[in-house]
Amino acid sequence: MMPIAWIKSYQLPDGQAGQSFTSTIGSSSDLLNEGVRRLLVNATYWLCGLEVPPSADVVLVGEYKPSAYGFKTEENYWRDKNLRVADFEVK
Repeated sequence: MMPIAWIKSYQLPDGQAGQSFTSTIGSSSDLLNEGVRRLLVNATYWLCGLEVPPSADVVLVGEYKPSAYGFKTEENYWRDKNLRVADFEVK
């Protein structure tokens, strides 16, 4: 079996210590699961060196309908979209 989440403490060459959290879960559909959201919230508090407050809420805010993920197999799907790098500019 493979882990779905793990932590690692590390030491930088200049002597500064750090810690990291890594997960193999967290896709848009994974976030429908309350336990996954709790894991990510708890990890965030841990990375910040904070205790998780009893009031920490993981309820979804607003409507959340994640899209399915996968590969498009239609021959011309991406070509027909005619996308350019500039189309993804954050404004």
